[in-house]
Amino acid sequence: MVDALEHIARNSSGGDLRNWHIIDLGCGKSLTSALLAVRYPGMQITAVDQRREAELPHYHAAGFPDVAYRQLDIRAAGFVDAIAHDIKTAGRPAALLGMHLCGNLSEHAIEIFHHVEDARVCILAPCCLPPIACAP
Repeated sequence: MVDALEHIARNSSGGDLRNWHIIDLGCGKSLTSALLAVRYPGMQITAVDQRREAELPHYHAAGFPDVAYRQLDIRAAGFVDAIAHDIKTAGRPAALLGMHLCGNLSEHAIEIFHHVEDARVCILAPCCLPPIACAP
């Protein structure tokens, strides 16, 4: 996933990922966010999950002030508007990342990508998908 993001950045926006805003959808323990924060200081990262913030790394205390956590449900009615606002406010090229978005969560990520004007990239690596009979 990070390799794909690096490839895309090399071919756009001057190739510097530190200028991007990454939305780590369904971040879990936010390991992808942590890897990106270490590798690209200054990159703005929003880790999104339903977990309580207390269950996640304390990025600000670890010296990563550009990582923020949002406790949101990707399926909630106001989710798209909340993410669109975050992306617009950041004023940077935005990439939606989804590692292990199980079931139909990958479908929700694609919907978000299509509805959020400033999202430029959507990279998904689902671990399981619903049966084809359930596809839209």
